[in-house]
Amino acid sequence: MTDFINDTFLKLTQEGRIADAVAFCERVAEEAPAVEFQCVALKDLAECHFFITGDGEACREANLRGLKLMEEHPEMLEGTPHMARHLIRRLYSDFCEQFRSVAVSFEEYEEYCEKPLKVRKRNATEKRGLEAVEELKSQNAGWKENMFNLLDQFFPQAQLISTGAAAQGSCMAQLILLNRRKLRTQPLDVNFSIQQYLNCTVANADKIIQNCEKRRMPLDEDQLLFLFDRASRLIETLRSDRQADQPTVEICLEKLADARRHVQEMCSRSENRALLYRAEKRENYLTLEKMALIFSEQMEALRNASVKEVDVGQLNGSGGNPALEKKLRKFFSCLLFAVILFAIAWLVWQFTIYSFEH
Repeated sequence: MTDFINDTFLKLTQEGRIADAVAFCERVAEEAPAVEFQCVALKDLAECHFFITGDGEACREANLRGLKLMEEHPEMLEGTPHMARHLIRRLYSDFCEQFRSVAVSFEEYEEYCEKPLKVRKRNATEKRGLEAVEELKSQNAGWKENMFNLLDQFFPQAQLISTGAAAQGSCMAQLILLNRRKLRTQPLDVNFSIQQYLNCTVANADKIIQNCEKRRMPLDEDQLLFLFDRASRLIETLRSDRQADQPTVEICLEKLADARRHVQEMCSRSENRALLYRAEKRENYLTLEKMALIFSEQMEALRNASVKEVDVGQLNGSGGNPALEKKLRKFFSCLLFAVILFAIAWLVWQFTIYSFEH
């Protein structure tokens, strides 16, 4: 099931079907029959928003949902019948690390450096991050300085259209605008963030289109236009905001509308290719209907497997924790090995004594 979730998510994003990838992860997160699979889907969803859609707020929400699920089921951290202990713990750690990337305060960053300590030791990245936080505090700098530093790093890379930097820059600019009161931004901060949000959103859409062209994938406007819708809604809320320069707001909205029309034109030119693509029945084309069918089959198989496991457990008289049973088997195996070694050593000792006496 984990492979199905990750493979389907990867396939959809590679085909430029971003809206479908988001919808797929949301569905699995709601309907998967085991909590660990819901968490896998939420991790993919968080990464999708951070590296592809550029929605920092949605990335935060997906990470928090995943962490909440895992903290509501702490027994998961010892492993489950469907996922090994080290994989579950890595999943918990990944949620914390991803959330730190979209933190909006010192307190959030520090809290999500501490949470992973319940599943592993502190790593070098966290140590460097906490040292940087202390340095910022010693300079009486706010968290917004850190966010603007990150934004300044992302946008030049975003122009290269070669990495997820455009989406990451979009995340950062969006979060600055959404949290402008909490971050105590100045009018210059807000206006700079509006312009960078526009630039990163357009660059991100261009990156997705170029990737589709490179892979010879048909463009679908329904998969791309929602990127502009989200940005337009946020910038529109800044109309009449005292911190925002209103001419800048209107210019950015016009540019977003132009970018939207440009994408629509490109998608309409790609329509014939899309029809050909489906007509050829290429094996790697995953329709929504096919995806839904496979997902239903996967869930049904998993439910049946779970029922069989319960039945076998009841017949064998074992209804215990699988992780505990695994530990007990390992303990008795080690004990048996130790007894065998002791017996061999005793025999060698007896043979040595016998040799000396004769």
